[in-house]
Amino acid sequence: MDKPRLQGLLDAETETWAAKPYEQLVQELRDVVAYGRGEGEESHQFEVQIIEREDACLHILISIDDGSLWRSFSPLTRGFFAHRDGRVEL
Repeated sequence: MDKPRLQGLLDAETETWAAKPYEQLVQELRDVVAYGRGEGEESHQFEVQIIEREDACLHILISIDDGSLWRSFSPLTRGFFAHRDGRVEL
């Protein structure tokens, strides 16, 4: 899968996670969450994790790869900050 397609999928998935409330993110991301989407040549995998946690803010990192050797070692990533007061910084 080409990089622009992967970037579009990553951006959409980031928006989905960024729409979740702070407390829901804390509950769902106790450990790294990994899941696959698509089939065949459209197959890709996401990993989502909290990389920094402070009392009022979470730093979330989302990565995507298409299963190819190169992309597995160098996935595309995007992060955002989720604040307890509901603000999100993409």
